[in-house]
Order: sequence, then structure tokens, then C-alpha cells
Amino acid sequence: MFKNSDKENELGKITIDLNSIEKNYKLIKKKIGKECSIAAVLKANAYGLGIKEISIKLKELGCKFFFVATLKEGMELRKILKNIEIFVLNGPIFFDVKIYNYFLDYNLIPIFNSLKELKLWIRLESKNKKKIKIGLHFDTGMNRFGIPNVEIDKVKKLFEKKTLNLFCIMSHLSSADEKNKKINLLQKNLFNKINSDYKNVLLSIANSSAIFNLKGFNFSFVRSGGALFGINPTKNKNPMNNVISLHAKVLQIKNLKTESNKVVGYNSTYQVNGALKIAVLGIGYADGYPRNLSNIGYASFKNSKLPIVGTISMDYITVDLSRLRKKIKVGDWVELIGKNISIQDVAFLSQTIEYEILNNLGNRLQKYYIGKNESI
Repeated sequence: MFKNSDKENELGKITIDLNSIEKNYKLIKKKIGKECSIAAVLKANAYGLGIKEISIKLKELGCKFFFVATLKEGMELRKILKNIEIFVLNGPIFFDVKIYNYFLDYNLIPIFNSLKELKLWIRLESKNKKKIKIGLHFDTGMNRFGIPNVEIDKVKKLFEKKTLNLFCIMSHLSSADEKNKKINLLQKNLFNKINSDYKNVLLSIANSSAIFNLKGFNFSFVRSGGALFGINPTKNKNPMNNVISLHAKVLQIKNLKTESNKVVGYNSTYQVNGALKIAVLGIGYADGYPRNLSNIGYASFKNSKLPIVGTISMDYITVDLSRLRKKIKVGDWVELIGKNISIQDVAFLSQTIEYEILNNLGNRLQKYYIGKNESI
């Protein structure tokens, strides 16, 4: 895939397989059935994968609902796609005529997370003839963002007095990756109690993990981000197709038996016993690769494991070539995530979650897309 004729200043690459996203979308659709829709969550530039290419692909597959985190993200997505519904999870945040007009002009659906937000919005909307579609996010047990329990009845009374264009009601599960957690059912029951007071609106509580782990949680539409992008929504074998691969270029090869100091990297965290041949790779923690994989993680070249030795620095990773049976040279590409090293493996070794790995990658790395419509 990668050739030595590539630009010299490309030291690392992320490849996003849009065909795998299509397979994951169809897998989710088969799982939820015809009566339920998929809403794609494209926060943070589609989890760092590129909102333009990802959103266009998903629309081609029939996706009509898209979630973003902020107004700015919503405006950016609307410039890319026209005939879709875009939900802004954080809502307006600031309440003035300018912000209101942004939601109006870009045809965005704000999600409201408190009674105060709703009242401020009603004040702004009273000055306009057109009523924008809105959504309500009720906190049913996550105790993070959303309308709290104490405001549930007050919001209901507000809707009895005021005419608002309510489009959807949603909540968020705190433990959907744990099948037998009682809080899942408690949250669902409270959600059902809340939504029974509102008629003819779309309902959503299921995230990626709920789609695969919980029955009876789908409602009108499910919200998927991670599963679409290949992140495992279960605690078992990953049912999703891998979407990304990360490769770093070999910048230098050294045989340490000729060096005076038998250590590698900052603070001498790796001590060399005997002869050691290493390769220096052109990716570091500035590219989002976890620094805490120093002396723990590994790369792969032609099906051989190359242990990471020494501290991962801002721009470089050093790997041990002593187990390599194939020839390697400067300019070759080495896998850090892909067919031989899953993002799940990287997350496990670095003691974090796949979502964090995915979002951190690619701040300065070139992205390449497989299966991209050339008219984009």
C-alpha cells in the first residue's frame, strides 16, 4: 500500500477503510431491524477520522440522522450535507439572537439539557415565527449531562403551556457494556415513564454497546459512533470490522553493539544486554500514539513483532529488530495498528479505552481513504 516514493515528509499515515464502515453499518442495521434507524455520532471530526468523508459515506448508505457535540461541528456538517437531520448534543450553550439564528439558518436540532435552557430558548423563539425542531435529553441515571430528575415534572408542565416543536427525546445509558447491570433496566423504566407524557416524538436511549448487549432498548433510533468505526461494543470477541490502520516510516536503523552507551531513549528506561539492533520510527506521542506504551507495546513488520524499547518521545518510537527474520530498510512502513495489532490491543496495553486512542490519533498525520467516492 505504501511505497518509498511517497513524499519524504510523510513519516506516518492513517488509513480509513470506508468499505469496513459500510460493513459495520449494515451489521448494525441487521441487528436493530427495519423499524429502527441508525443515527451516526460524528463528534470530534468523526472521532478523528474525518467528518467529510465519513458523513458522505454514511449518507450514501441511507443514514439520515447525525449527532455532533457542538454548534460549530453542526455548521460544518451542514455545509457538507443538506438533506439530513443534525442534532447538536450540547445545545445552544449561549442564548442570544445570533446563536438562535445559526440554529435556524443551518437547520440544526438543539438538544436541551436543563429547564433553564428551555426557558431561555422560549424567550428567543417568541420573537420568531418559525419554530425550530428541538430535542430533550433526560438524565435517567448517568448523572452527567441532561435534564435532572427534579426538573422532569417542571419540563412537562412547561410543554403543557408552551408550543414547542419537539422532535425527539433521548437519554444515555451509563453501563450498556455490562449486560446484567441493574441500572440499565432502571434507566429504561424511567425513560419510558418520561416519554409517556410526550406524543408523536422520536425516542432514543441506545448507544453502540446497547445495540449488541441489551434487548428492547432500540426505540426509534440507536446512536452509534464507536461501533461504526470498528470499536468493540461488547466484552467478547469484536463483531465489528476494523476501520483504521496506523503505519510509521522507518527513519533510521542502528546496531547498538558499536555504540558507547547501551541504553535507549530518554532517562535510560531500556537497558541493552548484549547486541541490539533497533529501528527509529517517525511517529510519537504528538501523533496521538500513547506514551505509556514505552517498553510495553509493539509494532509489526511482515508478521513479526517488534517490541517498543525505550521511552516513546514526541516524534519517535524505537523498536527492537532482534526477532525480525525479514529484511527491513529505511523508508519501509511498520504497522502500529492494523491487521496484526488491533486498536483494542493498543487500548488494553495502554490501560485506556479504544475511543481515546481513536480520538487522539491523526493530529498531524496524513489520512488516506479506501473506498472513497472520487467525486468527493
